[in-house]
Amino acid sequence: MSPAPAQNSQVQQGTQNFGSVEISIHDDRLDIRRGAREWHVGIFQLPVLPADCDNPTEREKCERLPKQSPCVACIHYPSPIAWDEANQRLCFAVATGISQNRPWIIFRYSLDGNQVTRVTADYGAGFDMGTLSPSGKYLAYVNYAHIGICETRSFITVLDLNSRQSASTSYSTKSDDEIVLIQSLRWATETALDYSAEIHSEAECRHSEAGNYSKRSVAAYLEVVKLFH
Repeated sequence: MSPAPAQNSQVQQGTQNFGSVEISIHDDRLDIRRGAREWHVGIFQLPVLPADCDNPTEREKCERLPKQSPCVACIHYPSPIAWDEANQRLCFAVATGISQNRPWIIFRYSLDGNQVTRVTADYGAGFDMGTLSPSGKYLAYVNYAHIGICETRSFITVLDLNSRQSASTSYSTKSDDEIVLIQSLRWATETALDYSAEIHSEAECRHSEAGNYSKRSVAAYLEVVKLFH
């Protein structure tokens, strides 16, 4: 997983619809259902290693396991991010810590061959609005950094699923006091994103009652290729 909708900061069990598939979230697996067919992603078989663990106690438990064994003790909060309809692949993440801001590992699961690929790692309080570019090359999502009820900040992260490079950015504010919360995110083209954001003053938020402080809305355009050069 505040004013920010960091809904993945502590993922709850349940069912989510992603295009043509329905995904059920469990502690130990993700179930993918399309029509009468089902696929199952075993969370505790993922290639998570002791070095990935944020908690020293969980890390020590994993270090006592046989070499290359999945580090079950530090796998938390399995969460789907986005569904790639064109390539029949699911991007999802698991947390490897339990603090408010914690590390996550992003994976890609292909229905063709039931193959799981470890893609990259990220860090934050949670993520939201995952969306894949039309070709499935880029994954974009909103990442959150929780610092306080008035200072939860959001960033746009774009991941090149081929090269596994990632880059993050946010709307450029007029002062350090301004807090940006991304409200929407969508692909305008294969290499450009449209997004909207809400901006408020941290100081005004802290001194307000019942969230009664001023906010302004902005719309912006992000060229992905500029993030990687």
